[in-house]
Amino acid sequence: MVSINDDPLPYTLIEVAPNYRFEILSNRFTLASKGSFTETAMYRETDGSDVTTTTETNSGTWAQSGDQVVLTYNDGDQTVASGTIDGDTIIATDGQFTFVYRRQ
Repeated sequence: MVSINDDPLPYTLIEVAPNYRFEILSNRFTLASKGSFTETAMYRETDGSDVTTTTETNSGTWAQSGDQVVLTYNDGDQTVASGTIDGDTIIATDGQFTFVYRRQ
């Protein structure tokens, strides 16, 4: 991921003055040719002088139709995310945030 709402990473998702902040440091999808994906995200939580960095991994399946891509997570809710492919870029939105990913 290169940006959220046109802001580069790291992206501050939550900030409660004066001492708390939750940031997205990175988020990367690996799409396999047989329709599976792995997502790896790194977060940083700052609470006063305590700083914790966490890595989270998710997986699921993906499908493409034309310029549309749909990802279905293997979580208990079968969460679905979708986006538009334009060359080496995928743009996804959830109504609140716009996420831009670029192939590396």
